[in-house]
Amino acid sequence: MIISNYRLQDIKYLIFHKIWLIIKGKFQKNLIKVFYVKWSNNFGDLLTPIILKYYGFTPIFAYPQKAQAIIVGTIIEILDSDFSGYILGSGWTRDQNKEYKHAKILGLRGYLSKQNLNVHENITIGDPGLLISNIFNFPKSTKFILGIIPHESEINDYRILKIKQKLGNDCTIISPRDKNPINVLMKINACKYIVSSSLHGLIVSDSYEIPNGRIKINEIDNSDSYKFKDYYSSINEQLNTYQITGAETLEDLINLCRFPPKNKIDIMKKRLNDMFINFKSDFLK
Repeated sequence: MIISNYRLQDIKYLIFHKIWLIIKGKFQKNLIKVFYVKWSNNFGDLLTPIILKYYGFTPIFAYPQKAQAIIVGTIIEILDSDFSGYILGSGWTRDQNKEYKHAKILGLRGYLSKQNLNVHENITIGDPGLLISNIFNFPKSTKFILGIIPHESEINDYRILKIKQKLGNDCTIISPRDKNPINVLMKINACKYIVSSSLHGLIVSDSYEIPNGRIKINEIDNSDSYKFKDYYSSINEQLNTYQITGAETLEDLINLCRFPPKNKIDIMKKRLNDMFINFKSDFLK
């Protein structure tokens, strides 16, 4: 169904990008076929090729049946149970058990994913999105007191628009659906505080040491809190969520933010970095 719905996008990607990336990757002997949710233009999903390029790969998009690896996102459930590629930090989606006996699981987003996938080996725990501040070390330039990052389904929610109208230039709404994820990263870095209903809005804020808090806006993204709890389990924190109404003041929203646990996150960054270095050595040997 995915292939038929996105056939035109596939053809454009093949002609304008994929052919040349395959040629480049084969010449440099660093080609990797990777699955991520390319068609959504969600900046969290689009971190996958950025991370792989940073570690010396030439990544090309592939559907799960042909993918050699998955990296960022709640996408493990999309894989068939006989998937035999690498899993490097992706997450499971719900409190239900499943096993991927043929996959090479080097890392998972959190301890809930590890538990529900029945993984008993000593693997790397943490979301690879935390590495983004290593890749793009932007100079800090605060332009806004508060940034709000809605889930991609909530960009035009009336509560968000009401808060923006009230707070004016103290606040900016950051859409996660920018086709260039680097733009989103720069906008996040322009904020003193971040509140987000997008998981990777929170993860990237943690990476850049920006105080942040999770908000819930509507029920469209009703994955409940599993993927958020999964991530927070990796840093041994309890998830706190606030349902906004649109009547919140700037102070109300700032008070939702907590400071990222720098020491824990630095340790996770090192372990994630080591995971990718070891993966590259194994994959390209």
